[in-house]
Amino acid sequence: MSRRRRSIAEAARAAGVVPCLILGLALAPAANASYTSTGNAATSYSAATVPMPSAASFPVTASCLKISGNFHVSIAATSVGTVQYANYLEITVRNPGGAVQFTGDLSSPSQRTYSTVASNNAGRGTWTYEIRAKYKVPNSSNIWSSQPLTRTLVCS
Repeated sequence: MSRRRRSIAEAARAAGVVPCLILGLALAPAANASYTSTGNAATSYSAATVPMPSAASFPVTASCLKISGNFHVSIAATSVGTVQYANYLEITVRNPGGAVQFTGDLSSPSQRTYSTVASNNAGRGTWTYEIRAKYKVPNSSNIWSSQPLTRTLVCS
């Protein structure tokens, strides 16, 4: 009988424990989690601005001669300076109508000079030439450009 008494006693205890557990869970406050603070990760980055070339660092000779009714236009960068952050320097020449006539890489001496003979109607007016510093991002098609150093040549 002692074995039977133990099993009845164990059953009675188990029967008392289960309701106590249920009652305890029912009366216990619900567990809630909330987040009341925020944080930001610091992002470290910077960007450079490619400055405009200076007139002193990029002297240019420009001439326009009228010979036999035609304009002989010559524009040449006589010296090439440096621009902070730039890894490419470019000269662009536009005719009086605004069309690009020439674009040259100033690192190449053969591309520093533009010459043409234009008829009276095509050559008359204000020719524009610009020198622009650029940063060509390695292994990318991205290019950062400066504002152009712009000059003019009037053919009349």
